[in-house]
Amino acid sequence: MIGGRALPLWIAAAILVGAVSVHGLDTGAIDRLLEDARRDLGAFAVRLVHGGEVVYERVFGGFAIDQKLPIVSATKWLSAAVLQSLVDDGLLSLDDPVSAHYATLEVAGAPMTVRHLFTHTSGLPGDVPEGACTDRMSLAGCAEALAGLPVLTAPGRVFLYGEVSMQIGGAIAERVSGVGWNELFVERIARPLRMFDTDYLAYDASANPVIGGGARSTLRDYSRFVCMLLAGGILDGQRVLSVEAVAAILANQTPEMVYGPANGYGLGCWRERVDPTTGEALLVSSPGAHGFTPWIDLEHGIAGVIAVHGDGERVRSVFLQLIALLDGLFDTDEGAAVLPGEGLAGAAASPR
Repeated sequence: MIGGRALPLWIAAAILVGAVSVHGLDTGAIDRLLEDARRDLGAFAVRLVHGGEVVYERVFGGFAIDQKLPIVSATKWLSAAVLQSLVDDGLLSLDDPVSAHYATLEVAGAPMTVRHLFTHTSGLPGDVPEGACTDRMSLAGCAEALAGLPVLTAPGRVFLYGEVSMQIGGAIAERVSGVGWNELFVERIARPLRMFDTDYLAYDASANPVIGGGARSTLRDYSRFVCMLLAGGILDGQRVLSVEAVAAILANQTPEMVYGPANGYGLGCWRERVDPTTGEALLVSSPGAHGFTPWIDLEHGIAGVIAVHGDGERVRSVFLQLIALLDGLFDTDEGAAVLPGEGLAGAAASPR
């Protein structure tokens, strides 16, 4: 049970069924699609994992398999995982009032919460004003400056995508844990997942890491992260996040927006496709502006990453074509049972 509710279908199916191997996957069709995409994307790489096994991995255009890239907004998914690890340990709650840490952000009638900060619904502006924060500042100092910005709308009503809210949320995470953000990420996510080539140093070393867009990573590193999510918080037999923490990351955290994403937004991620009956997420992603695109397909049990540094709109087009192709391949593959979240127990939009 999660908060008195039954486990989402994808988690329940994983616990009961376990891994289901893919047989006869037509990787040639994937090759043909991605070969055609080289004209638009240049150098890039793609990795697909299903049932705990890598079923496709290929580089195109001279891309290096271990190439470390700035992942821009794909950072947000990593940051949400750090936050949820603190929730798991009881150090904070998504419903904690932000005003407990920043008195200037006390909002009458509709308290601003940590949940609002990580779903871009705090009412604060999305973009950091020029000069408000610098690399020479600490994360706490940057957050203090941003906490002085005007609240534009009542919290929980309007989706204002950007970096301001998450920067404040990161500072709160530092405060409640007593550990700097970079160390928090290493201790709670990177080390247990063996993501040794992922950090928040895309914009050089700083005590003020960009919580919503400052990470860099590799194809295989980020693949381990999405496999952990697809497995309900476990990878290689080690639990990194609780089932409840992962469910919260993927859940619709913006259900009552006056203005917001059509399928709802999770914690640091976009709900691309949902079950029309239950509203449960079927496809979730966290793309960056330069095209780095990680996703999990809960309907078919696939974790994928497109690693690239290019034009986000062009990558988005290829991503949607790839998803459509995979839908067809997995739905018609006679050797593969199609279950929401299959394989989880074995380890589970526009450019942003």
